Amino acid sequence: DGRLQLRIHGHGHRAVAPHDCAVLVRDHAQAMAMRQALAARGVASVASARSSLFAEAAAQDVLTLLLALQHPADAGRLRALLATPLFGLDAPAIAALDDGSLALQDWQQRADDWLRLWQQHGPQALLTQLAAQQARPQLQQIDGERRLAHWLQLGEWLQQAARRRPSLSGQIAWLQRAIATADPHDPDQQPKLESDAGRVRILTVHASKGLEFPLVFLPFAGIGRGAGRRDDRVLYGASDGTRVQQWKSMHVDAASPDWDGAVQRQQQEEREEAMRLLYVGLTRASH
Repeated sequence: DGRLQLRIHGHGHRAVAPHDCAVLVRDHAQAMAMRQALAARGVASVASARSSLFAEAAAQDVLTLLLALQHPADAGRLRALLATPLFGLDAPAIAALDDGSLALQDWQQRADDWLRLWQQHGPQALLTQLAAQQARPQLQQIDGERRLAHWLQLGEWLQQAARRRPSLSGQIAWLQRAIATADPHDPDQQPKLESDAGRVRILTVHASKGLEFPLVFLPFAGIGRGAGRRDDRVLYGASDGTRVQQWKSMHVDAASPDWDGAVQRQQQEEREEAMRLLYVGLTRASH
């Protein structure tokens, strides 16, 4: 709102803008949690944490679209499609689509048109047309630009898959498998990022190394790594640089630490890593 200002060297002061702010997190789960929290407050953000396009909600939206086209007489599948963010009908609008109603018949006719477009020109043409038709309401939403980018990118993937699996059932099977085997470390699956102009940036502490931002937020700095930890095993580094996984029930020799010693080693390593990441995060801010 302009009350908080930055001092720009040689240029006086100006109001803080969203793109001045960086939120540093530890992993993809924290990045998505921050993105959702900011969106709930009406703050646009762009996240650069590793993720797979097929793990995004847009992939499920497109799968719902294909299933509705595969079963054109199934009004339930059509209602499920219309409830996705692609169309965004609310509960009263969905409830108004009674069997035999004129409104439902209108949507069924549109679905027939979409199926013909898919049959004649393929999935990319269909998703491009739907994205264009829904662009205005989508761009009024905090995450709308991101969703549009993902739908178009999924259209490209499906168009390539159609060369090997031209049938609708084949493309559904292909997309279901892609969703089930989504790999956030595969660079080909990385979602195309929307423009970060005017947006708060969210990225991992590791990815922020060597970068600098006017204002930095570390919302998870005081939260440990307890999530996912098991009580029956620990992981720590050995003196030769290898990683050792030790089970509580394991018989250890004299050269290995006992269970309490192994737990202390893991905790010490976690504290050291947390301090390293905290130092990196705190030194990314120029103000």
